[in-house]
Amino acid sequence: MNASARKISQLRLGSRRTGQDNIAATLGEEILSGARKPGERMPSDADMHKMFGVSRVVTREVIKTLAAKGLVVSKMKVGTTVLDPTHWNWLDSDVLSWRANVGLDMDFLAHLTDVRRAVEPTAAALAALYGTRADITWLREAIAAMASAGRNRR
Repeated sequence: MNASARKISQLRLGSRRTGQDNIAATLGEEILSGARKPGERMPSDADMHKMFGVSRVVTREVIKTLAAKGLVVSKMKVGTTVLDPTHWNWLDSDVLSWRANVGLDMDFLAHLTDVRRAVEPTAAALAALYGTRADITWLREAIAAMASAGRNRR
């Protein structure tokens, strides 16, 4: 069993994710970590079958998932290649989760802070203008739940 196959067997055991989701997470994390560089070809269907023991249908769905997140592009007669980070959908929940799994560096956190500074003041202003009492109650409950969670990410 190669390293990728071992990693997939260890990923998210007991979660509600499918094998397809786990393979996408494994490959996505490899891309985000730099193990698979922009311009590099992704494994073929046959290679992914050997690596993960899954069908061509599953491997194609995995590639579609990664393409939808801007991580890869598929072209006839060329194959699937890793895209430059400027194409990646950094606000996709899976991409953010995968990035957190491979580690967050100061540069990434600085960019994330820039996005938050651009979006959050307007969101807060709109919430103040249009929020209902039920919205305020819900927000207070959410804040209390976050505070009681401590460092637990679930």
